[in-house]
Amino acid sequence: MNNSKTPILSLFDGLIVLCQLAELFIFEEQFEVVEKS
Repeated sequence: MNNSKTPILSLFDGLIVLCQLAELFIFEEQFEVVEKS
């Protein structure tokens, strides 16, 4: 049971990490725009 559960959890964790990275990237882009203007 644990073996079939783990891949799904790690995939979910991967999605969360990707979302956090995307938010970080967008935040940095907005910050750069603010500094330029």
